[in-house]
Amino acid sequence: MIGNLVIVPPSDSKSAAQPATEPEALSADAKGRAGEASAKAWLQAQGYQVLAERFRRRNGVAGEIDLIVVRDATLSFVEVKSHQSQTAALEAITARARARIAAAAEVWLAENPSYSSYPMRFDLVLVSAKQEIAIIENAWQLDD
Repeated sequence: MIGNLVIVPPSDSKSAAQPATEPEALSADAKGRAGEASAKAWLQAQGYQVLAERFRRRNGVAGEIDLIVVRDATLSFVEVKSHQSQTAALEAITARARARIAAAAEVWLAENPSYSSYPMRFDLVLVSAKQEIAIIENAWQLDD
């Protein structure tokens, strides 16, 4: 993987970006959704515009993109991983997962041709159990 890593410490105050329930008490799906909500709130606070959430198409393409965002005329397809540690989250993004995200991105671009001329990248947002957020911009390329 390549890219720039930015780590953001958890907020001291309760915010909309943090789940209301302790992470240990949540199901895997609920942890994922809470992580996606935290990532979305953080990205918006950084000036990203959210174009789509949980984009999924089953027409021969089995893949989902957690968030599709744009900032400074750069389109980012964002995978969010919530795990006990950022290391575990990094290990969870396999080559197969990257290929599925790329396939879903191609479908999204075909459905949204006005964005096809934008520079694009694949970002990875890691959310730890302590709600620490790390973003790896340009985490992988299409040929990885």
